[in-house]
Amino acid sequence: MYTFEHTKTEQLEANTDYRYIGDDPYNYMKFNNEMWRIIGVFPDEEGIYRIKLIRNEPYVSSAFDTTHRQEWLGGTNSWEHSDTRALMATKVNREIQEEYVEEAIYYLGGYNRFSGEVSNFSADEWYSIERGTKTYNSSIYPRKTNIKDKVALMYPSDFAYSYGKGVSEFCYTSSIYCRDGEEELGWMQKGLIPNGHGGMQYTITSSTYDYSTIALARVGPITSGSIQNMGFVRPVVYLKPDIDFKSGDYDGSLDKPYELK
Repeated sequence: MYTFEHTKTEQLEANTDYRYIGDDPYNYMKFNNEMWRIIGVFPDEEGIYRIKLIRNEPYVSSAFDTTHRQEWLGGTNSWEHSDTRALMATKVNREIQEEYVEEAIYYLGGYNRFSGEVSNFSADEWYSIERGTKTYNSSIYPRKTNIKDKVALMYPSDFAYSYGKGVSEFCYTSSIYCRDGEEELGWMQKGLIPNGHGGMQYTITSSTYDYSTIALARVGPITSGSIQNMGFVRPVVYLKPDIDFKSGDYDGSLDKPYELK
């Protein structure tokens, strides 16, 4: 696990977190009778550190939202009102091991790809955008800048930071141009989209300019995607800070994943 220091953003004080990087770190965890992976260890708003997990395999394809057509013919890119959040709250909340998972604040800052405010979309730039206060201006579904949930989706920065500390300077500093084999150097690219499928994987971050959302493509990989397109989702959770691991021959590899007591 590697250390990353962050400067103050519009919503969050300066802090330090710890993340797994590289093509296949030993960050596997058997959780909920499934294989998940540890993104890293992150402080909450009180400075208490918690483990953040992401499901190793995405769920089946679905649109981000097609129900809330009052805002736009296709739906809404508001995480709070989206079909995807409802999916997490029903299918996932009903199935996860509730005693291990803690409600957490997820930041909903977005970006306007036409503003010129961001040029290269580095990991640090995504981090600042996500924890900023810019959102789509809607009178029908007013946007929050953050929300409390037990289950949500990954940030674009989670993906970009997996290339940090020399893994791929290109993907780390220019995430929307991460391709030509460089994307394979980051572990979050693996399992991004099931073999034999096209499409993209949604993140929790949305556009402030239109109704699109930020997604990860099989090649790209960070892109802007329509909320109507069929995409995959990988649920993300924060574990309670007082959880314990089983002792024994567990090293975080795929064959010997960590397990909780």
